[in-house]
Formats: sequence, C-alpha cells, structure tokens
Amino acid sequence: MFRNCHNIRGMKRRKLFEWLGGVLLLGVAVLFSACEDDQADIVFYSGSSLIEEVGTCTNAVSEVTLFMNGRETAEVGIAYGKGAYQAATSDVEIVRVEIVGDRLRLSCGEKEGRAVVMVSDEKGNQAGLWVYTGLGSIECAATGKTAVKAILNGNVIADEALQSMVAEALQGYRPMEEGGTLTFIPQNVEHWLLEGEEGTVKWTRNPMSGESVEGTYRFGYDEQLMGEPMECFLVSCEGEVHRLYLNPDLNRSRETGPVSQYWVEDITAACPEDVLQQLPEQARVAYFMETVTWGGFHVLAGEE
Repeated sequence: MFRNCHNIRGMKRRKLFEWLGGVLLLGVAVLFSACEDDQADIVFYSGSSLIEEVGTCTNAVSEVTLFMNGRETAEVGIAYGKGAYQAATSDVEIVRVEIVGDRLRLSCGEKEGRAVVMVSDEKGNQAGLWVYTGLGSIECAATGKTAVKAILNGNVIADEALQSMVAEALQGYRPMEEGGTLTFIPQNVEHWLLEGEEGTVKWTRNPMSGESVEGTYRFGYDEQLMGEPMECFLVSCEGEVHRLYLNPDLNRSRETGPVSQYWVEDITAACPEDVLQQLPEQARVAYFMETVTWGGFHVLAGEE
C-alpha cells in the first residue's frame, strides 16, 4: 500500500514537474522570441527597395561616395530595422545626415575625407555606413598599346610602305608611357560630357620618374580629324595643347571596370615636312593610344 501510495505520489510529483518544466520552457521560448524580435541586422540599400531575390545582384551597400563637384547628396534606404531611426555622423564637417522615414539622406560637409554614419532603431540595433567625400575624378591609365597612322577622310590609308615611313618618322612621339595616367577633374561630374564643359586635368606622363603636368580641358565635338563630329577633349598643359578625340566614348553608365578607351590625337603638325609632302592631299597623321578606367568616378587620390 505504501508502495502504491508512494507510486501515486511519485506519479503526481513527476506530472507536476513536467507541467512546471513545460511552463518554464514556454516562458524561456517566449522570452527568447521577444529578444529575437527586438534584434535586427540593419541593412542599407540603394534605389527604392531592397533587392533580395535569389539569383539576382543585391543593391545592399556598405559605403557611399559623395562628390563635392556635382554629386553632393545621396539617399539610401534602411531595411530590417525596427523603426524610429536616428542617425549620427562621426564628423559633421565631412558629411551631414538626416532621417526621413526609413530613408537616410547624406550631404557633403565643408571638407573632404571619410566618416562613419551610425543608424539606430527604437530597439537599440545599430549599423554603420562609411561615407567618402572629395573631388570626383576619372583616371585613364595607359596600357602601352599605341600606333601612328596616316588617315584620309576618316580612314587609314591602305599603303603599307607609306604607313611604315610615317611610323618610323614619329616613333619618338609618346605623350604618355605605359602606366601613365590622364586624370580629369570636371567642374561638375554630372555634366562632364556635355559640350562646353570644362575642368582641370592631371597628366602623369611617366610613372617611373613621376613626371607630371597639370592644366585645363574643355569638352566638345570636332570633325577636323575624321570628317565627322567626334567627342574631343582640348587639353592645355604648360603651353602644350593636345586635341584628344575619344573613339569610342567613355562609358557613361558602367560603375565597375575595367573599361577601355581608344584615344586619337591629331599629330600632323609634329610630322616632318618631307614626310608630309609624300602624303595625299588632305591626309592627316593620327596617334592612337589605349587607356583603361576602373569603373566610374572616384574621389581624387590624396583627397580622402
């Protein structure tokens, strides 16, 4: 009897413990779920909405670049947070911030550099976004692929002997060695390929010696070389004037690299007179040079 009573009490005790255990586990689960609901990995994204479909490129961003010469503001979305967002910048002289709903607005301060913008939500979750500011520039690096050709009416003259003579006469002409760079700093990065737009240029002719010059440029269209309008940069550096035609034009939309450009310069004036006399009337001498850029605009080196 005592054994049975003991067994009954034991059963009741076990059931009580099981019930208590279930309540405790439920409480822990509820507590864990509540904590989990409070936690969030805040994500920043470009565009109007976050792209998160499998197999597609995401538009999530971890850094933003602002240019003080034409692209001074930007706006990014905030995803996965718990609302009531607040933002703070590590340096208000570099970047200013504003929260509008679930959007973060950024604008250039008075000086170039980099700063981190911290965004927090009502549950205390935080995320940081690096912001870089400075002058926007695009750098074209010489690949070393060059050629000198005599052309007529926009076409290379099909005379190998004549082309060999021209190439030999101008074999010393090299405005930029392999690895040299031609860097354009427009007055406005948004309009830099509009006719009449101007800016400054840094031309590193020889990367080994560090030889470089600075000057100005003006963008427009010119048909003098090919007989039809071509995009042309009139570059002036320390008394030298270079009329650089772009064929094809610089890619206006691609933000990753590398992207090749093929420059054509009219160097007829540099050709020896005795060689010019052997060319057909109206013929021109052109210098072809390949360069490469890595993506679109970047903060001018040394400005960060």
